[in-house]
Amino acid sequence: MSANKKISELDPITTSEDNDLVVVVDVSANETKKQTKANLLKEVNDKADDHIGDTDNPHQVTAGQVGAYTKGEDDELLSAKANSEDLTNHEGDHDNPHAVTAAQTGAYTSGETDELLNAKANAEDLSGHLTDYNDPHQTLSKIKDNVVPTGAINGINTIFVLPDTPAAGSLKVWADGLRMTPNVDFTLGTATITFITPPMSAVIADYRI
Repeated sequence: MSANKKISELDPITTSEDNDLVVVVDVSANETKKQTKANLLKEVNDKADDHIGDTDNPHQVTAGQVGAYTKGEDDELLSAKANSEDLTNHEGDHDNPHAVTAAQTGAYTSGETDELLNAKANAEDLSGHLTDYNDPHQTLSKIKDNVVPTGAINGINTIFVLPDTPAAGSLKVWADGLRMTPNVDFTLGTATITFITPPMSAVIADYRI
C-alpha cells in the first residue's frame, strides 16, 4: 500500500499475476492501492449488500419527500381531534349536550302546550255538556214567541215597541192576521216597529235576543 501516490508512481507490474490487478483510488483514506479484480468486485458487492440492507434511512429521506407528515405535524393535527374516550362519552350523553330547543325540533315547549291545552275543553266537561239537555246555553230564554208590542191599535198609530231588541234577522211580525214583510210592511229600529199602514187588529211578534 502506498499513501498519496499517483498512478504513475506505483510499482510497475512485473508478473503475469499482475494482469489481474487494478489500481484503486481510495478517496476516504487519501491513498491509492493495487487490488485484484476479484477482491475489488467482492468489496463492491459487500458494500452494495451493506447499503441495500441498511434500514436506517441511509439517504436521509424526509417525511415530506414520501408524502407524509412529520411526527410534530401529526401531533398538531391529532390534538385538534376529539379524544376517542371523550367522543364515546359525548355519544352516550342523552342530556341534550347541544342545547337543542323545542323550536329547533318543530315542537312546542311544555309551557306553550299547557297554554294551548288550557284553551281547549276538557274531554269530561265536553262530554257532560253534550249530554246536558237542561238548556245549558239558555237558548229557550232567548226565544221570544207571541210577544205583543206596546202601542195603540186605533187605525192611526203606526209605532209599536218591543220589550227587547231582536237579534238581527230574527224578527217575525203578524198584524191583522197576516205575516208582515220587513222593509215593505214595516221597519225596525232597535226595538221599535214602525208600520207603513196602521194595523187594525192585534200585533204579534216572534224573535230571538
